[in-house]
Amino acid sequence: IDYYEMSPVEKHGDIWFKREDLFKPFEDFAISGGKVRQCLALVDKNQDLIRDEYDSTIATAASLGSPQNPIVSRVAKHFGFKSLIGIGNTIPSKAIEKYKTLKYCKEVGSEIILLSKSQGFSSVLYSELDKLAKQRKFFKILFGYQISSNRESIVDVISHQVENIPEEIDTLVVNCGSAVTFVGILNGIIKQNRKFRVVAMQPFGYDRTKTIEEGVEYMRWEYEYEYHTANYPYHKLVECKISDTFELDTVYESKAYHAMIDQKIVNPKKENV
Repeated sequence: IDYYEMSPVEKHGDIWFKREDLFKPFEDFAISGGKVRQCLALVDKNQDLIRDEYDSTIATAASLGSPQNPIVSRVAKHFGFKSLIGIGNTIPSKAIEKYKTLKYCKEVGSEIILLSKSQGFSSVLYSELDKLAKQRKFFKILFGYQISSNRESIVDVISHQVENIPEEIDTLVVNCGSAVTFVGILNGIIKQNRKFRVVAMQPFGYDRTKTIEEGVEYMRWEYEYEYHTANYPYHKLVECKISDTFELDTVYESKAYHAMIDQKIVNPKKENV
């Protein structure tokens, strides 16, 4: 699998879209995009380490409905590794029954383990996963926390995607969740000496400016960026149909798109977005 494969850029109406959703390397797996790309690169570049020191096992921990869980499960299957999925604040059997993401993990052979009976926050799950790592061998996949230790896999594989953004683009808007993808894109802009008005649009969650500042290589601030937020609930699904054949993700991208337009952060009639 070529995880450096360039995703296309398409214009729909007045706005250009970088179609990372079309990076779908597994025919039997519905989830696509940058996190799949990063996970493939991370495991591929650490294959020997995982086999030799981590009992051929990879592990992650995330909220019950997070796509991170099945991504790690599917990538583990691809490389022939075992996988462990940590969850919290639930009864595992009921969670597997309720959430398709966890049901998929179970079906492909992942071990689903309860890390905390009462808490499901990422910070708690990561702490409990660290404790478990003292008893069992596994290679942790936590994406944002591996920006420095596995930079090539987490950041550079995304930085590469800046190359085919059209020259006529004036304003580049990036949806932010953990902001890891934004760090990769900002690095790509700096390395390739591109000139944009750069906008980070975070539809919900914690302030990620510290993650961004720590993640940008060499702290070279040739580029200022704007950071905008909205207050959408994480679990509320918001639809956004761009065309008859293209709809945005209902958890992240759709909310960022609506916030971008509703807050008048960009004007596609006057700038190339």
